[in-house]
Amino acid sequence: MQPISLRDMLARNTLFADLHDEELDALVTRMSLMEVRARDAVFLQGDAGDRFYAVLRGVLKVVASNEEGQETVLSLLDAGTTFGEIALLDGQRRSATVICSSRAELAYIDRQGFLAFLAQHPAVRDKLMVALCQRIRTLTERVEHLSVLDVPARLSRTLLFLASAHGTELQGRHYLQLRVSQGELGGMVGATRESVNKLLRSWDEAGLIAVVDGRIQILKPEDLQRLGMTGA
Repeated sequence: MQPISLRDMLARNTLFADLHDEELDALVTRMSLMEVRARDAVFLQGDAGDRFYAVLRGVLKVVASNEEGQETVLSLLDAGTTFGEIALLDGQRRSATVICSSRAELAYIDRQGFLAFLAQHPAVRDKLMVALCQRIRTLTERVEHLSVLDVPARLSRTLLFLASAHGTELQGRHYLQLRVSQGELGGMVGATRESVNKLLRSWDEAGLIAVVDGRIQILKPEDLQRLGMTGA
């Protein structure tokens, strides 16, 4: 995927889409660019929350660890998404780790500059509150699913969510634009890589999905939706 300009990315993002040209320009001038290598962390859980980020190129994963060291992949981030808002707003430590799955290009603004921009543009602040509330709802639903659904149901729902958030649809098929490893899927659904591998192979043989060039295609989304309700 070709990198997009910072200004174009911000103009398409739901937080900043309603800004006037001069407002977008003012935000762009406050931001700096950085590149991060694959497998490097942008920040770690517990770090100080001093920057807000926008993804221009690459794929990153958001990971949280419990006291026993067990990791859960909370979400995946690709070009056009933003992250780091929560700690930036409340001044607390980072609630999760963000790691690059591939080489990434990011834009960032520090806390002082971001808060100053929000003070000048309260409409962005209000949109940010709505977006954070939606993120909390999504995470709450995922926690509920982990506790009451079996692995096939959790995996099917996760694939459909990824297709909706990071995919395209053509003639009833859903194409994930991201390469998601079986280990990452296991982290997202609370299952082992082996369990995910077994399910994906079974669904591939049944014609529900296909894996092409490392990317998953959902061939029968209705069948996956039913699995999301009933499991295996």
